[in-house]
Amino acid sequence: MKTIRTKLFKIGGIWQVGFIHLNRDDIRAMNGLRGFRYNEDMHMWHISFHVSTIKYLNSRFEGRFQFLEDPGERSSAPELPEEKKTYTARMTIEKSRDRLILKHSYHTGLYKQLKELEGSHYDLNYRYWVLSVIAHYSEVKEMLGKMGFSVTVHHADNDAIKNTDSEKDRPTQLSDKAVRLMKQFERELFIRNRSQRTVKAYLSVLKQFLYAFIEINPQDITHAQIRDYLYDQVKDKEYSFSSINIQISAIRSFYKYVYDIDYQQIKIPNPKMSKDLPKVISQEDIQRMIVRTSNLKHRAIISTLYSTAIRRQELINLRISDIDLQNRHARISGKGNKERVVFLSSSLISILESYKKTFTPAEYLFEGPHGGPYSSSSIANIIRHAANRAGISQHVTPHMLRHSFATHMLAAGVSPIHLQKILGHTNIKTTLIYTHLTDNDLSTLPNPLDNMNF
Repeated sequence: MKTIRTKLFKIGGIWQVGFIHLNRDDIRAMNGLRGFRYNEDMHMWHISFHVSTIKYLNSRFEGRFQFLEDPGERSSAPELPEEKKTYTARMTIEKSRDRLILKHSYHTGLYKQLKELEGSHYDLNYRYWVLSVIAHYSEVKEMLGKMGFSVTVHHADNDAIKNTDSEKDRPTQLSDKAVRLMKQFERELFIRNRSQRTVKAYLSVLKQFLYAFIEINPQDITHAQIRDYLYDQVKDKEYSFSSINIQISAIRSFYKYVYDIDYQQIKIPNPKMSKDLPKVISQEDIQRMIVRTSNLKHRAIISTLYSTAIRRQELINLRISDIDLQNRHARISGKGNKERVVFLSSSLISILESYKKTFTPAEYLFEGPHGGPYSSSSIANIIRHAANRAGISQHVTPHMLRHSFATHMLAAGVSPIHLQKILGHTNIKTTLIYTHLTDNDLSTLPNPLDNMNF
């Protein structure tokens, strides 16, 4: 366990706690701290300081770091003027890979907006955003301008997108007709009761697809061109097979709903999914995550995700009226609006009863600070922080609790048929994948050779 010394100082009258001698791995581990940033004058990373900050840090990073209080007198702590609010951003364009790399000054508002963009990804190792040139370039540049960022654009290859004001050989915005087609497609998806998540994903795919063929009428795009387009996504842009499947579904739906062309006539072979097994964590790890979470609401969220094997979006949509603690069950509205009933364990009922008495939610079981459903990113952060406190080295997501539940249930002898109903799987094959994760039990099975006498 590494010992980290701290130093107190003020910026514009607000106390800060700085961390002395951090290396790259330390910075990466602590990057999730709210307001974690670098100060050029003090030459150190720091966060805002409160009375319980050191105690919180030692609790959160227990087993990995030990933070020591600043032994100096507060009266002698440096006091710096308020940090200048100058923000810079650098956009690196890789058009051949449809990759937009964005590095920027610390800015909470920008971080939140970028996180909401479909397909955005923050690389913790290199501390930059990875986005799509086609889908995000114009929107991100406009976003940076409104927030007062000074933006520089670097072109990583000769075919890179130039500044929108100077590019003449290719339009950078969709035509009015393409925009109308997207609105028509959105309306058709709404009529067919597609989920918000599906609508958002399909529209993002369609926007990228229409831009790739910006000078061609969509009705004139041939099957061969669509196949080449998808092949390019897999081979050159390194999109995953699951992402390609979403693109295929979106493109087929677009032609079906807007042009009444049967998607089966668009002969695009569906790629085979990779055979990666679901990632799971042990029951002991999950127990530590729950026990070491002092916040009652967060503990209830972790317990509910694991004990019911509910998906994150299903948890967000869960209303108080869906929960019947007296009869020990909950009604879950799953994918495709399919409803299922899950039974609640005695331990979970006890946790939820305490939680409801303390927080008194109005409509949704778990509500945000200003009412309404909890945000998806907040739930992900709760799980990530709980895993850190439990000393789990791997990256833990909400969905891993569902995978872990399924694996633990099969290991305990629950039949795949019963598990299928709990998880809400339409196809038993989806459930059977968890049987591959319980192969440890195979070592205890009897072997007929052992019954033979030699």
